[in-house]
Amino acid sequence: MPDNTLDFQCPHCNAPHRLPVQFSGNRQPCSECGKPMRLPSFVASQAPAPISSAANQTHAGAIMVECPLCNNTLYASRDKAGKEILCETCLESVAVPAIADAPSKSSQTTTKTTTKPSTVANRTSQPETAGKEFELSDPTLTLRPNQPESPETGQPGKTARYADQSQSGELTIEPLKDLAPPTRAPAAPSMPTEVRQTSPVGNQPSEESEEEIVELEAIGDAPSIPVQPLTPIQAIPVATDPTSTAPEYELVIRWDTPCSACQAHVVVYQQDIGQTVQCGKCSQPITVTARQPLPLPERVIKQPHRFAGEQTRIAQLSERQPQPKKEVLYRTVIEWQVLCEVCGTGISATPEDVGQEKICPDCFKVHTIKAPAQMPEPVKRVVRDELEDLNQSSASQGSESTNGNSVPPTATAAGSTRQVLKDIPDMREKIQRDEHAASRQILERAQQEQANKEEIEPTLQFEEGSWLKAVAQLMTLPTVLSRVAIFGSGYALIAALGHSATHIPSDGSIIGTMGSLALLVVSVVMFLGVSAFAFSTLLNIVRQTAMGDLEVREWPAFDLWSWLSDAAIVFVVVTYASVPAGICFWITDFFLSGLLGILPVILCTVIMATLFPFFLLGIMDTGSLWQPFSADLNKRLKHRSDLIVKFVLIGMPAVFFCIVGAVMLLNQSKIAVIFAAIMIWLSLVVLCRIVGMLAISMAETDTEI
Repeated sequence: MPDNTLDFQCPHCNAPHRLPVQFSGNRQPCSECGKPMRLPSFVASQAPAPISSAANQTHAGAIMVECPLCNNTLYASRDKAGKEILCETCLESVAVPAIADAPSKSSQTTTKTTTKPSTVANRTSQPETAGKEFELSDPTLTLRPNQPESPETGQPGKTARYADQSQSGELTIEPLKDLAPPTRAPAAPSMPTEVRQTSPVGNQPSEESEEEIVELEAIGDAPSIPVQPLTPIQAIPVATDPTSTAPEYELVIRWDTPCSACQAHVVVYQQDIGQTVQCGKCSQPITVTARQPLPLPERVIKQPHRFAGEQTRIAQLSERQPQPKKEVLYRTVIEWQVLCEVCGTGISATPEDVGQEKICPDCFKVHTIKAPAQMPEPVKRVVRDELEDLNQSSASQGSESTNGNSVPPTATAAGSTRQVLKDIPDMREKIQRDEHAASRQILERAQQEQANKEEIEPTLQFEEGSWLKAVAQLMTLPTVLSRVAIFGSGYALIAALGHSATHIPSDGSIIGTMGSLALLVVSVVMFLGVSAFAFSTLLNIVRQTAMGDLEVREWPAFDLWSWLSDAAIVFVVVTYASVPAGICFWITDFFLSGLLGILPVILCTVIMATLFPFFLLGIMDTGSLWQPFSADLNKRLKHRSDLIVKFVLIGMPAVFFCIVGAVMLLNQSKIAVIFAAIMIWLSLVVLCRIVGMLAISMAETDTEI
């Protein structure tokens, strides 16, 4: 047998095996019968030689050395003698001692058979014991030669001690040197013989056949791993009640009905209809009425019923009890809205937050909370338990998954904190919370506001002569000049036609009278048509100037309805201003005559020029044609009375031109009437420009308030 292999037989099925020496001492299952067995832990080499004093001992033909660093036992093959190997634990180089040439007989291997716990005996077999108890089929495993025959059995090596070992269950075998395989005759092919075990007790089964695991341990100086005998685990008896039977089921129709006294839900059955049952909680009688439609039958475990008396059944409480009505708590708080200057988000503030800094939830701008001029009225806020709301939402989801049967939410006693809702409902719009989308929206809005601020900022920085510069700038705008020239020509033509219709000498003929009336009607129609577009131009000048567009870049698109609506606003304003002016004219004209007859016209013109901007700003502020008076406008005018003085001083030339034009309309000359119409039209254009400048100043006053 080579030095690096093990030849042995399975103690269960006697099948021969050959494995490398690295498997020595391990447990391996047999490839024939599948039963586990322990391999021999020591096999003598073919030509054993004594190991030098540096090596402690040999193991399966290998050299066993000890690591000086970690004291781990290492095994090296014989070809590593005189060389260095690495420790597998600490990777330290360990020198393998050289082997002397003098041969010496190594130790022998003892086969130890594990028996039952009551008959286990660990003994060390002697070198002279060898057995022919097994007839081995492997030619490499033979009996030791030169053994004396036993006087009792007549077998070589069979002594009384061997008989004693066989009785105790210990077998000793020894692998011999590798021999040349014997030549077999072709006529008589050898068949594998069955290994039979001879027992000193006749007609009795051997104890080894009853064991499942055979332990083979080495003899001599080689260490062996102690193997504990396997103790079978006793089965734990389970006490079974022969009288216990499977639960009985029944098919019933039942439903829950509330108790009128305690509002608890009890379970009633179909057979209880028309009868009286007793509540299981308050013991009050409940008359069961039929339910339409009846619920579906249910298969439930049969339960015994309790009765109060002979016929009154005690109804059991249902598992689904109604939840008590949640008490709604309110708290009075004072809160107001702070508008973010960057993103326009509303931030709620309370009196406790005054003087503190709050961050906008959208753009993260820091705002210092200031107290408002007037504290708002206290409002009621619902006190909400957030954990209870979470439990109710989870319970509602669970009820949907259980076929409509609501499950009461679990109570969370620990960690339930009540919080007052400080966010004002519907205070701000919900914007996208996406990081990039929100950033883009905030950036675009900030850029737009910055552009508008840069555009309007020069118009808000007024100087003493800024109003005059704005009026002078109006005469340099080509769009405004073209419109003023076109409508001025139209009014001049209308004035000429009207003068011709009213100053034609009448000869008393019907044709002359009808011609004058027709010419007058044409002039009136032309006046209405030109005024519809001219008044829209005047209103657009006021709007664009009030918005800070001093160059009047934007003009309304061609929309007849919008033009008529704008013209209607100016017509209504002129009508409102004409009522007190007309009253003043007729009163003054009644008392004054002769040279002072021109005074009523002057007073009428001054009143109309004064009331026209006031009524126009009032209608634009309220947004209604029927409300020319605005309380907000009056409040702002009280704070800025200097604006009225500035408006009167700068608007005085326009009013003067308007007065001159009105007086010239009374002239008999046609050219004078034409120039009068043009002067009145130019005065209205300048007056509308001044009204727009007044609106800008009023807006600045509004921010200061």
